[in-house]
Amino acid sequence: MARPKIICLIEHLDRGGEEKLVCNLMPAFKAFGLEPWVVTFIPGALDEKIRQKGVAHICLDGRTKAGRIPALMKIFRKLSPHIIHTRLFSAGFWGRPAALLSGRAACVHTHAGETFGEKKWKRLPVERILTGVTHRIVCVSTSVKDHLVNIGGLPEKKISVIPNAIDTTPFESIAPRKIYLPARLITVGRLARVKGQDILLRALPYLGDSVAEVVVCGDGPEGPSLRRLASELQVSSKVTFLGARDDIPGLLARSDLFVAPSRSEGLPVAVLEAMAAARPVVATAVGGTCDVLSGVGWLAPPRDPEALAHEIKSALASPATVHQKTKAARDRVKRLYGFNSMVTAYLKLYADCSPGLNRYLQSGGMAGVRDWT
Repeated sequence: MARPKIICLIEHLDRGGEEKLVCNLMPAFKAFGLEPWVVTFIPGALDEKIRQKGVAHICLDGRTKAGRIPALMKIFRKLSPHIIHTRLFSAGFWGRPAALLSGRAACVHTHAGETFGEKKWKRLPVERILTGVTHRIVCVSTSVKDHLVNIGGLPEKKISVIPNAIDTTPFESIAPRKIYLPARLITVGRLARVKGQDILLRALPYLGDSVAEVVVCGDGPEGPSLRRLASELQVSSKVTFLGARDDIPGLLARSDLFVAPSRSEGLPVAVLEAMAAARPVVATAVGGTCDVLSGVGWLAPPRDPEALAHEIKSALASPATVHQKTKAARDRVKRLYGFNSMVTAYLKLYADCSPGLNRYLQSGGMAGVRDWT
């Protein structure tokens, strides 16, 4: 029997949390005899990385938006996948109609955050229609599911929660670190308004001499405005913009405290990585971050620089509490957000959506799933 194909469709493979997850998840399916493919609309920084991992990649670079659905239909009909998995709004907008019209596969769609925020009135009618042609909806946290059901009115019976997860191996050798003031803070994420790096910069004046440096890791459209803001606040001497980086474990190892100042989140991979590295995490109380950090981190109300600074000060002033919480946080990530559990959950979801894929996995591949659970 030919290996069943799984197609993941996503806007691009730049260095965001969802994109990193795709680059780790899709190669894992090969161990179960599946043939993973990734299709993107525009080039990304991780394109070569996914190919090096043995995953076929097609980029529709140069296609107009009007040409996306026909191009996707052609790909879907040629490959005849068992599952087409669209991730985030853009991929779902173009990919789900193409999947329906090609008639070749079960369609799964992932919501990684609060889809119906500022763009609610534009996205909500579209999403309700597209949900009707989607076999299953995946949410990365319970908070995202609640958002879709309560705000979006989407049918709960179609929704599954599969938390984001990470491979903790690269972080396990990082030793817990005693904090010496002034401290070195780090934040990792796209430089986009939703990630709230501006809120962290505005918190710096409240932190005074307790912070020596804030390392901002990531790139994105807000980069120039964040640099201007740092200058206006007269904190440029304390802020280092690194751009996008691949050496996150090493950067975390050299940092005292991780900050996630987001305005909105689904379940941030960067927070999981910081927890796995045994670094104290101060974050805003948004989305799935609350569940992940409850009892093992410091949570501040969103959009409030002074409150964020207060929680950072609390963490820096409590070495005994830091030791206790970082140990519990590392244990929690390994127990609840381990990579193998996520792979297992996706395989079981796919098997539920596709009888053909289910028969294939039951004949051999699912033995590996049982070994992992």
